[in-house]
Amino acid sequence: LHRVTPASSRLPLETRPTRPAVHALEELHTMMAGMPGVFPAVDFALAWLRARLPADDEVVLVHGDFRTG
Repeated sequence: LHRVTPASSRLPLETRPTRPAVHALEELHTMMAGMPGVFPAVDFALAWLRARLPADDEVVLVHGDFRTG
C-alpha cells in the first residue's frame, strides 16, 4: 500500500497540501488552541513532532483502519 502514490494510481485520490505533515500539525495546533484549558502534554507532543518532521513528505496511500475487535 505504501508504494501507491497519486501519480501511480487511477484511484480518485484527493489533492493534498504540499507538506502534509506540516499541514496536519498546523491543524492540530489550531484545534487545540480553540479548546478551553491548558494542555502542556499536548503542547510538548506537538513541539516534539514539529522538531522531527520528515525531510521528504512523499504522499502515499495508507490503510488507516486496523480495528482489533
